[in-house]
Amino acid sequence: MQQLQIEAARTLFASTAETVDGITLKTGYENTSSFRKLFKKCTILPPSQYRKKFSHLF
Repeated sequence: MQQLQIEAARTLFASTAETVDGITLKTGYENTSSFRKLFKKCTILPPSQYRKKFSHLF
């Protein structure tokens, strides 16, 4: 389940301008700080850098 949530977040960061708080909630997490740490652990990049690197793909 966690992997699916992170995949959904990756898609949202790359394809929308939704805030980190919004994506945190949309993917089923409640704590933005914990979500940021988990996202970075899974993708090697924090959400803001991930968005900058991959948003051009959409």
